[in-house]
Amino acid sequence: MQIKLEAGIALFHAGKISAGFACEFAGVDRYSFYDECAKRDIPVVNYDPGELEAELEYLRGNWL
Repeated sequence: MQIKLEAGIALFHAGKISAGFACEFAGVDRYSFYDECAKRDIPVVNYDPGELEAELEYLRGNWL
């Protein structure tokens, strides 16, 4: 299973597959997959700067 996990993480990091598919491929749950990504400093959320700013503006206007 470790080889599948490593391959899934590598493919996810390269943008070839989604996190969900990587989890299925590796045979691990999403939380375990995210934990393994965190250990390798691989972000699991990939906002472009414009999307992030829009989210922050929304939160500032509605929650903060």
